[in-house]
Amino acid sequence: MNNKYPLYLSASIRVLKERQQEQESNNERKDTLLRVVFYGIKSSIYMPESINYEQALTEFQSISAIKDIIAMVTPNEFMRVFPIKKVISMARKIITQQWSI
Repeated sequence: MNNKYPLYLSASIRVLKERQQEQESNNERKDTLLRVVFYGIKSSIYMPESINYEQALTEFQSISAIKDIIAMVTPNEFMRVFPIKKVISMARKIITQQWSI
């Protein structure tokens, strides 16, 4: 698909290790959780297509783990990471409107 997958995967692993260290020291930060969500989603977007059953199962398990992590984030926090943009074209003008809750 794209060569971005290894970059997002390594960033995701690095941030997951940071999150694990924070949990062990009881010093959990919300921004680290949001970075885990960001890099997890981005790495799943650029994940190459699975060829066999084992790869498909691994892909399913990693996306399920990302989904469980997203459940720890509020909708407003998620919208700050991935804002919703709506593009409306009107008579040769393109208006981009950003929505917030």
